[in-house]
Amino acid sequence: MNNTLLSSVTALLVTLATASPSWAAGTFLKAKVSGTVQTQTPVPPSDGRIHSAKLDSKRIFDEFGVSSDQYELVVSLGVTLTLELLPKLSAAKLPTILVVELGSDSQEIFDTKARTIALGGSIAPGTATNLFENIAGEIAGTARYQGTPISGVITKLVLGVTGRGTDTSGVGPALLKFKIAAAGSFVQQ
Repeated sequence: MNNTLLSSVTALLVTLATASPSWAAGTFLKAKVSGTVQTQTPVPPSDGRIHSAKLDSKRIFDEFGVSSDQYELVVSLGVTLTLELLPKLSAAKLPTILVVELGSDSQEIFDTKARTIALGGSIAPGTATNLFENIAGEIAGTARYQGTPISGVITKLVLGVTGRGTDTSGVGPALLKFKIAAAGSFVQQ
């Protein structure tokens, strides 16, 4: 291999390894959540039991006290990946609500032939005052894209989240394990 070709291949590999995809800020995929949350139920006088409950899209709307009539559960493909509740109408002047965000320590690896990205990282600290208060843990998953890793469009995203949050009944921590499946673009009106 001559030096020019070797330099070009090396530059391409460095670009692929260090570049963040230019997924446009303001690009959203409709999301669905399914999983469980486990909390401890005290049993007097000194016993405890693990209580498992469903954690799904409806529960997320309930946790944040908003309606699916006014908000859409989306994955935002901005600078970082976030699961958020986005107002359906920008004219409503409602706030965007952060549910979970992929931390800045995330890592991505690309399969350019299969047009797949494997990614993972920690959960960034949030500001919620519900089940997602003091959230910590890991997010890992895959994304399918069209185009190139640098200027492509994510078409499907599946993320697994394992974390700990806050049991809002005040007994202790909550253990969360859920899947985020996102596909189909959402455009705020």
